[in-house]
Amino acid sequence: IGAAADGDRRGAAVWLSAAAFNGVTAFSADDLYVTVGAATPLTDLAAFLAQHQMQTPIVAPWADATVGGVIATGLNSPQRLRYGGLRDQIMAVTVALADGRAIRVGRPVVKNVAGYDLPKLFTGSHGTLGMISEVTLKLTPLPRARRTVALPVADIRQGLAWAAATVPTWLAMSSVLLTAGVDLPDNDSAAHALLFTLEGLAEDIDAEVAALREALIAAGAPALCDLPDGPHGVDQWARFAATGDGQATLARVGLPPGKLADYWAQLPPAAHAAAAWCFDVGNHLLYGRTDQDAAATASWLAALRKPALGLGGYAVVMASPPAADLDRWGYTPDGLEIMRRIKQRWDPAGILNPGTFLV
Repeated sequence: IGAAADGDRRGAAVWLSAAAFNGVTAFSADDLYVTVGAATPLTDLAAFLAQHQMQTPIVAPWADATVGGVIATGLNSPQRLRYGGLRDQIMAVTVALADGRAIRVGRPVVKNVAGYDLPKLFTGSHGTLGMISEVTLKLTPLPRARRTVALPVADIRQGLAWAAATVPTWLAMSSVLLTAGVDLPDNDSAAHALLFTLEGLAEDIDAEVAALREALIAAGAPALCDLPDGPHGVDQWARFAATGDGQATLARVGLPPGKLADYWAQLPPAAHAAAAWCFDVGNHLLYGRTDQDAAATASWLAALRKPALGLGGYAVVMASPPAADLDRWGYTPDGLEIMRRIKQRWDPAGILNPGTFLV
């Protein structure tokens, strides 16, 4: 059984679609929650909430991404730095289980359970424990102001050092990105840019930008410039990840705090040159995108994984051409046995998305 609308069906006998679970079914601005069908596109949900000056800080790079799809894959955007992770936005879920039962776990209130917070169980489960049909999400008011400032970066390790020097100033920061493909005023040489996006009250943002400038001057960095027309950090991250039109391989490297610079130093120069890169500095993540052939991509992925695993991190494949046949995960997590036991309890026959996830 597969639990999505399209994709590689791998010979599934039954293909489940959540397409009928679409649209907002409950909304309370006063109580700060919205209940929405799993097949609702994120763009539609964002447009609906914007009419009420509200948001749920869930973003995906792809225009057709749905609420249920993002939750099932556990995809966090750089906004996690300010608003918390995807799991922190979910208050309740309705799920169809492998044995045909439908359950609802959680409630549209913040404190709703004394034991295990079951909605978190389905976040990032890749449809292997059940098919999400409806989700209740926490609402956050739209920020009154948003501002992005940036500086040119010629050397990635230097850019990471400059970003690290600013960490004590991060209060209203919603993303910190080091990436290529950003046009900065009066910059003809630097290949990369360090982007700081801040959200909240205009007065708070102005004070934090002033502290940011002081920290960067003390670190020997060039002057910050304002980007009044963007791109904001999340927009740039989404643009980077969506580039490739299904023909490129996109990998995500996750590392312990403070290890991005060490990882970049250990990565072979050939791996540097074989891809475009986007550092989500605030969340200790690195995204790499390459359009090499299948054999070269597999070698590049192996080069990414060796230092990542050595530093206590991981490197996984987020997207790749259908014919690439890559190992998506490339590592054995410490909690694998627990994952297997949970899978056995919730889907003993192993019929939901077999071969999709680690278990």
